[in-house]
Amino acid sequence: MSAYYYGYDFHDKLEFNRNLYFQLSYIREEDIADVPEWAKRAVIYQIFPDSFATSRGFLSGEGLRIPLPVSDTVGSGKSESGSSDGIDANMIDTGGVHSSEEMDNRKHLYSSKPILYSKGKLGGTLRGIIDNLPYLEELGINCIYLTPIFTAGEYHKYDTIDYLSVDPCFGDLQTLKELVARCHQAGIRVILDGVFNHCGAGFFAFRDVIEKGEASEYKGWFFIKSFPISIDEPNYDTFAYVWNMPKLNTGNRETAEYFINVGTYWIKEADIDGWRLDVANEVNHDFWREFRKAVRAVKPDAFLLGEIWFDAPEWLGGDQFDSLMNYGFSYVCADFFAKRIISVKQFSDRIGYLLMRYKKNVQYVQMNLLDSHDVPRFLSLAGGDVRRLKLAVLFMMTHIGAPNIFYGDEKGLAGMTEDDYRRPMQWEDTEHSSDILNYYKKLIAIRKEYIELMLGDYVTRDVDITANTLVFSREANGERIYVIINNSEFPVRYMLDVSDEVSCDGNSMSALELMSGKIHKIKDSRVYLELDELSGMIVKVIAEL
Repeated sequence: MSAYYYGYDFHDKLEFNRNLYFQLSYIREEDIADVPEWAKRAVIYQIFPDSFATSRGFLSGEGLRIPLPVSDTVGSGKSESGSSDGIDANMIDTGGVHSSEEMDNRKHLYSSKPILYSKGKLGGTLRGIIDNLPYLEELGINCIYLTPIFTAGEYHKYDTIDYLSVDPCFGDLQTLKELVARCHQAGIRVILDGVFNHCGAGFFAFRDVIEKGEASEYKGWFFIKSFPISIDEPNYDTFAYVWNMPKLNTGNRETAEYFINVGTYWIKEADIDGWRLDVANEVNHDFWREFRKAVRAVKPDAFLLGEIWFDAPEWLGGDQFDSLMNYGFSYVCADFFAKRIISVKQFSDRIGYLLMRYKKNVQYVQMNLLDSHDVPRFLSLAGGDVRRLKLAVLFMMTHIGAPNIFYGDEKGLAGMTEDDYRRPMQWEDTEHSSDILNYYKKLIAIRKEYIELMLGDYVTRDVDITANTLVFSREANGERIYVIINNSEFPVRYMLDVSDEVSCDGNSMSALELMSGKIHKIKDSRVYLELDELSGMIVKVIAEL
């Protein structure tokens, strides 16, 4: 039986009124989301550079405070020195009453000749990442996402001061080039973090506005309500009400051109493979469209990843980003696996909703994460229960999209507060960390071996509310892999129906459990599986050995 879709519904026959047919838009080839092929196969590893490693392979835990030269042109593109301004700023009380220390910092910054600093906290460096690349190769990842590495004031580097230089706490341009080159030799792509929604208060353009007020040629780069710049309550727009992160006006032509040039500069200079774009939803769409065209003109397969915490299909139409940090995925995984506050039916429905929101090409490259530098570690949300973490990781590694590992998750790092979930990487192996690490390695290897898990369709096969089990398959090119999730506190005996994959009796086929290597007999086109509590299986039907 044929069905026809037009107007607002499906029909069993074509109506005479052809006007109804035009309510379904024609799909043009140039409007199809063009995502990098390599990103469909990516397993991403997110590194917070300050917390990862030094060249010694471990962190000193000693904060750095490096003075920076002051120049009116540093970071403007007019200077060839490669140096940059910095800012000595502490954590901000965004209320109406400010500490004397904070006010001193503000007065110092707003002075005509401030002594500015770049600060580190734990001592991680780019050299430390280079020296630990063998660890990442053995883990099996093939893409690194670095949070900001450009010259900035605070240890997190989201208050960028010079977009054209590497922060001296982390290294220099040559070290970055070496890192990217070494990664490429190992088959690993590198994505940098671009903070183009706001800058640090030591950024050359904002320094010029502080000094010259309304006469500054850069006043249009920001959202300034009045002059002069206030030293008490900010009279300019900021990011998250933080006084030393003034918001940038990328709707201004000169501002847009500057940051588009930043985007192409690092691809040309260091051969990076793409950008993760901070607070992307607060930057105008036209800027991102131009940014994409410019970046893709330099590197056609550059990957553009937006930080947006909610459903955002309007950014993923093929004209702006390739992917988003899929926080919707992390939320539903936390609710189901870690906190266990939703049913398997609710979980399946919410996963289906996330898939429905985006085009097929985009689904393959969505950055699926369990946690990041901005949220508590998944293991902490799970109350330290490693079984829940493992089950969530199994789902992430077998789901459609690009899985992301926040550094140390594979070693069982925990943390509920910012200082805690950005804690130093654990380099010493313990029985606890080795068990989790080996689990990650095995899952990554399986994902990379089977095309179904990278490029296959996602098909829900069974949702058992009573047993709290979910079964889905990934299917591509006539191949299929089954995933069985038991999110209950009890062992489950599950009967997997594989009748559409085997002959009538199924005697010539077996079912291979990919994690353990165990082979199961197929009886009457069914496989009988025993799952422990809070566990999962990955199963593939194979010719009997």
